[in-house]
Amino acid sequence: MTTIQSLEEVINKQVQRVSELQMATVFLQNKEGLRDALLEAKQDIEIIKKGIFGLAQTLEKMKNQNDVCKNLSSLFSNLDKKIVHMSNNVPVSLLEHLAKSQPQEGKTPIIKVTKTSEKKPDPLEEMASLVTNDMNTEEVKDCRKALFREAEDSYSIEALTEDEFSRIPKYMIGRQTLANINAFVGAINQIMKAKYSLLSLGKNGARKKGELDLYLQFKKEESDVKGTGTEKIYFFTADDYLRETKMKLDKTKLNLMTVLRHCKRIHELRAGKNVRYQVITSL
Repeated sequence: MTTIQSLEEVINKQVQRVSELQMATVFLQNKEGLRDALLEAKQDIEIIKKGIFGLAQTLEKMKNQNDVCKNLSSLFSNLDKKIVHMSNNVPVSLLEHLAKSQPQEGKTPIIKVTKTSEKKPDPLEEMASLVTNDMNTEEVKDCRKALFREAEDSYSIEALTEDEFSRIPKYMIGRQTLANINAFVGAINQIMKAKYSLLSLGKNGARKKGELDLYLQFKKEESDVKGTGTEKIYFFTADDYLRETKMKLDKTKLNLMTVLRHCKRIHELRAGKNVRYQVITSL
């Protein structure tokens, strides 16, 4: 059945056809100019693409720097806590030893005593006010070492340097960054601190803290690991990592363990299915 079209519809179609032909004619007449315009547009797109890639790299660097800043903030916070703990827990026996070590002949120590209270003076204030007229520099260093060196120095591992990081094989490091590895090192140091702080309390201290069972478990694990001669071995286990971080040693973290073994920060001690990770503090 033939469709009957009105004269107006036929005219509109013809006008549209003529418009399309005119546009095609313009394109054909100016094809050289269009090609140049397309080439310029392509160059602009390439420039924009490179700019976006540069911004992505800058953002990645900012992200890594942010991770480093977070790690530094955590380290400063831990250092501040350590300083407060040290200042509040100086053994009285060390203070007495310091007082006795002062020269007595013609060099009387000057002790400042405040009369604002009749109570026994604070040992810290007494130590701070103790001054010797002619004290040897080495004596100052020895006293400082005796007063402020903690066992934590023996089981804390050092963060990796950029030079060490650059020498790690690419197949081993994968996509991990230096900030990620050092954050993992910080987590290990926190685990070691929690473990050996508990052990330093002794049995009675652990009982008062309500962690006697954990203390006895640590002591049993230590008795199973023997060092060479008088060397003491400091180590942690996967259970210690889970207890402190609430996370398991998954494949990614085990890969980081491999990196730390390569950089001589840890050493695996295997006994059957049991794996203990010994920290190495002397590089």
